[in-house]
Amino acid sequence: MALTLAVVLIQAGYWLGYRHQASLILPRHVVPGHLVLYLARLNFIFAGGVFSTVFFARYDQVIFSLHGMALLFGILFSMFCVSLDLERIGAAFLRGKVSS
Repeated sequence: MALTLAVVLIQAGYWLGYRHQASLILPRHVVPGHLVLYLARLNFIFAGGVFSTVFFARYDQVIFSLHGMALLFGILFSMFCVSLDLERIGAAFLRGKVSS
């Protein structure tokens, strides 16, 4: 139940923000921009790695159900959405607004 609520909250926040997002105008900072982009990639790689490790290490305990598969898809898709948001922020840092 808690995982389902977490997925719903992440998705609601992402899609509301996506619908109303304006292009970010941040000061140009190359190193923080690269770090945020790195965290975006690392976030999704970590989520996929944890899924793979748990799935293969405990395959005999996995119960396949429609709800479970939907929840898994929702969790991975939520991590993808978070990664996209981080990439958008990192790109805004790299593009940046040059201060005079």
